[in-house]
Amino acid sequence: MDLSVRTADLEVDKPAIIEMLYHYLTPASNNERFEWLYTKNPFGPALTWLGLDEANGTVFGVASAFPRRVFINGKIKEGWVLGDFCVHEQYRSLGPAIQLQRACLAGIDSDHSGMWYDFPSSSMMAIYQRLRVPFFQNSVLRLAKPIRVDRKVRAYLKVPLLASGATSIANFILKLLHRAESLKQKDVTVEVHADECGEEFTQLSSEIGQKQEVCLERSGSYLNWRYVRNPLCRYELITARRGPSLRAYAVYRCTEEDVTVVDIFGYEDVTVIQALLAYVTERSRAKGMMTLSIPLLGNHPWRSLFQQLGFQVREASPFVLQILTGGADAVCHSDAERKWFMVEGDRDG
Repeated sequence: MDLSVRTADLEVDKPAIIEMLYHYLTPASNNERFEWLYTKNPFGPALTWLGLDEANGTVFGVASAFPRRVFINGKIKEGWVLGDFCVHEQYRSLGPAIQLQRACLAGIDSDHSGMWYDFPSSSMMAIYQRLRVPFFQNSVLRLAKPIRVDRKVRAYLKVPLLASGATSIANFILKLLHRAESLKQKDVTVEVHADECGEEFTQLSSEIGQKQEVCLERSGSYLNWRYVRNPLCRYELITARRGPSLRAYAVYRCTEEDVTVVDIFGYEDVTVIQALLAYVTERSRAKGMMTLSIPLLGNHPWRSLFQQLGFQVREASPFVLQILTGGADAVCHSDAERKWFMVEGDRDG
């Protein structure tokens, strides 16, 4: 096969990109998703590469990188989150996929960016391993806590009357425990943020991000794009304040019977964080949700805090990050020392 890879023109190649992604990655791929994810990002347009079979003109693959601004040891650098990688079913051997991803990584590195990162699937990890690029590897852990027990009780008790009684008792106990937690934070005001995110969110991002080893910039414009105006998913943003001062916030989404906190950010204040999560828990319980989850990196600085609040580690998935020549060179190399403030919401979209 005579295969090549070229940089895509987001205007000219849009139909081909949307079609490839629709057939080989996600049924959500359409014009609205493309415009939001590829062109309206406040940090700039996406970079995309197309794999071509020169013999017949077939587009055999797509790889994209979406811009982010990242605090690396307190300094802002340009960065990229990789995503929307897919290969035509007739070209699924590792060769074409490696050729496509190699071109993507070379294009990012030549741009003098600070870093790139990815939340790869197991098959994508095989490509990274074959490429032999130097990167830091970590795991995304899903921390979870029960809100209601209805689903678990249904799985073990098949007699409706027994299941109903056991469910009522267990849910009542859980509710009392969560209510006891929420009563401890009377000096913290927690509420739904119904407006767009303004300068106070940008200021909070700057104050917290400068103290982290690796942390995405969460400016107001970024949060508005990523969550408030996201056409693919409905999110709810909850703020926590002491007086008029924004101290932290959480962003979550509900799917079927479960709720996921995709972003939680602010000062590491146990009282504030506990108040945020208690508020999310109560709203989620009222909607009939069963489990509250917080997916984050295994070396996230708040991991132990969440575990102290009753969250337990469930499954894990891969994460990779590479600091490029244009980035800071002082990221810790010891697994025990790394503290990366990265969560589920830091994905491509």
